[in-house]
Amino acid sequence: MPKSRTTRRRKLGKKSSTVTHATSTWIPSRYWLIGLVGSLIFVYFMPRKVLYGEWFGHDVFLLSLIFGLVPVLVYLTIQAFVVGGKWASIVAYATPLLVGPTFGLLMEHREQQALHEQGVWTKGIVRQREQVRPRKGKPYWQFYCTFTVEGTTYQTAYRPENNYSHAPGDTLDIVYCQDFPKINEVGFLYQR
Repeated sequence: MPKSRTTRRRKLGKKSSTVTHATSTWIPSRYWLIGLVGSLIFVYFMPRKVLYGEWFGHDVFLLSLIFGLVPVLVYLTIQAFVVGGKWASIVAYATPLLVGPTFGLLMEHREQQALHEQGVWTKGIVRQREQVRPRKGKPYWQFYCTFTVEGTTYQTAYRPENNYSHAPGDTLDIVYCQDFPKINEVGFLYQR
């Protein structure tokens, strides 16, 4: 019989039966920890092709990792290693509040580092601008630019802090990563 963590008795009418609670008898507890560490390493050091992919379900995949798989593995790991881990669900629910922002900060740092080390300057053309009106807050302008690298056209978008406006057809300086042009930034925002 597999090992169980706790055993308690409950009364069922006149009979008394033993209920066994085994959190992970079908998978040893060390595998939950290995899965958690592996998924966090994958989330934080995700390959560029996966992170910037354009395949169907890309966004759902990333969100399900951060808001689904990692919290479940945190919960199961705590349940496997801590006896009476009543707070495991609280920690699991709070995990995306830690993983999400740190993931964003790390990706921004990696992008800036790639642009600094392998940045190539080119000219881009403003193709479109639109005024975005959020439900809360002030409306702002969103500008869309395109630039070409070795025959492939890439698009970037930016939102200026002030009402600095460009008309469609204007040219802008754009810096992009030589190895991976999907990492790019408008020149005047990069120079800050």
